[in-house]
Amino acid sequence: MGAIMYFKFVIIGEVISKKNSNNLWVNKYTGRPVLTRHQNYRDWEESAIMQLIIQRNLLEIREPITELLSATFLFYRSNFRSDCSNLEEGVLDSIEKSGIVKNDNLFRWHSSELFKDKINPRVEIIINEY
Repeated sequence: MGAIMYFKFVIIGEVISKKNSNNLWVNKYTGRPVLTRHQNYRDWEESAIMQLIIQRNLLEIREPITELLSATFLFYRSNFRSDCSNLEEGVLDSIEKSGIVKNDNLFRWHSSELFKDKINPRVEIIINEY
């Protein structure tokens, strides 16, 4: 019987919702609208990817995972004003961009909980085989 895959990652800092972090601009040369992300989301994502890469290397994950997965997200935030599903999207994208998984659509099941922690905001991510 093979070992069951189990990984835990922690991203320190207040998770920023990707869905609610859009700016709409009009390109002055073409007149077309352009959708970009707020700088605070881009900063959070860059930090999250770097934290995940360090943890991936410590866990000796050499190649992106390609098996079907499940995940639990434990969000610790300074307030309860966010929707967990909006927070999950940015975390899943960061997991993919950090090279932990080949594609974030490999997560066939996930759940999340929201807790209050003003002193140490973070998200704890538990990844298991599906």
